[in-house]
Amino acid sequence: AGAALFGACGSSAEDSSLLADAVAGGATPRLPPSSGVRRFLNPRAMAGSLTRGGRLFDVVVWGGAGFTGRLIVEYLCRVVAREHPRLRWAIAARDRGKMEAVKAWAMARAGPLPPGAEEPAILVGDARSQESVDRIVGEARVVISAAGPFWTHGAPVVDACVRLGADYVDIAGETPWFKTLATRFHAAAEKAGVRIVPACGFDSVPSDLGTLHALLALRARTASAGADVRCFVVMSGKLSGGTMATGILMDSLGDEVAAQRADPFLVGGRPTGRAAAAAPRARERDLDSAEFDETIRAWVGPFMMATINTRVVRRSAELLRASPAFPELAGLYGPDFCYSEV
Repeated sequence: AGAALFGACGSSAEDSSLLADAVAGGATPRLPPSSGVRRFLNPRAMAGSLTRGGRLFDVVVWGGAGFTGRLIVEYLCRVVAREHPRLRWAIAARDRGKMEAVKAWAMARAGPLPPGAEEPAILVGDARSQESVDRIVGEARVVISAAGPFWTHGAPVVDACVRLGADYVDIAGETPWFKTLATRFHAAAEKAGVRIVPACGFDSVPSDLGTLHALLALRARTASAGADVRCFVVMSGKLSGGTMATGILMDSLGDEVAAQRADPFLVGGRPTGRAAAAAPRARERDLDSAEFDETIRAWVGPFMMATINTRVVRRSAELLRASPAFPELAGLYGPDFCYSEV
């Protein structure tokens, strides 16, 4: 469980409820009618551009038998299948028995499906076999991957998505993996019209969308472009086995990967204006000790996900500065945009 407060010359409790909604289940967050973010987060508004005919499944949850995968499956059963009874979807993993158990557990929690709604199909596949991956991805419009560590298991799935035309979403928190996606797959995905969207769990949905919301709110009130945005996070909870395995793996990969993880601009977002020569600025360096924050008049300390979330937010800034998806986003981040998280 976590809560985040964003400071971009101010934030509100309403902003925090937006972030909680976004993290709680992936549903479109509740936003006030005046919010500039609403149209960017509305899946119905973009549904036409996502349609790819001739696929058996709208969504495949890859790694659906794992800790986070089963939560995704449960949410799809309980919420999405009711809102979209025509949804065709499947659970994919290596172990059929585990998937059957997850399916039974999720459907028991969700209760009876509405008339016409389909139960999720079970697909057996293994990331160690590209043929196996291709067979499943080729029948999907969207693949949600919850099978980490992504550094070791992710590339075959993304490769298949790019080649076979399926959009890809994952819950990764591995910054070297983000670099792999950017260098190995970005150009090909862009050419193929495929969306690759990593880091869609608690790292880094609240940080990324919260920053967007804060900047839009700031622009509406001040007409200013860009800002120094800081996210303050309070969190409690437990680590999953996959998260722990990922942390151990990242720590074992040697100096080159360690240097990548330490690079604040690993996947972009370096300032391009007056602050370019001074980068990384103090706020852009990863906090390694407690400090007193003058804005909120309180002590703050390092946040374990900051080295992930800051890179994702800066990647968004880099992409949206180069090619804003909507006219309202043009110039939003500004050449000297700065983001930090504690």
